[in-house]
Amino acid sequence: MNQITPDRRNRQRMSVSGKVILIAGDTHVPAQIEDISFAGLRCRAAPPGALDALDQPIEGGVKIEDMPALRVSAKRIDGDVFAATYVNRDLAGRIIAGGFIELFTKTKG
Repeated sequence: MNQITPDRRNRQRMSVSGKVILIAGDTHVPAQIEDISFAGLRCRAAPPGALDALDQPIEGGVKIEDMPALRVSAKRIDGDVFAATYVNRDLAGRIIAGGFIELFTKTKG
C-alpha cells in the first residue's frame, strides 16, 4: 500500500533560534534561522543587503552551527530573507532529527 506524503507546505514547522551561513561559491553570508522543517529553512541574512551580490536562484549550501554543510537551492523571498530547500532531504532529515531541533527550539514561557 502506498503511503501518502503530505504536501511540503503543510508540514509542521518549528520556530528555532540558530546561526547559519549561506555558502554560494566564494561568498559566505551569515544569517539567523527564522524557521526550519525537514524540507528546508527560512533565514534572515545579516548584515542588511548581504544577498544583493548573489545571483537568483542561489545554488550552494548552508552550514548550520557546527553541523556538516548541506546542499540547498535557495531564493531571496523578501529583503534580507531567503528560503532554502535541501537538495538531499534524507541527509538533512537525519541531521535535524539527530538533535538540532531539541538543541535550538525556543522554550515556551
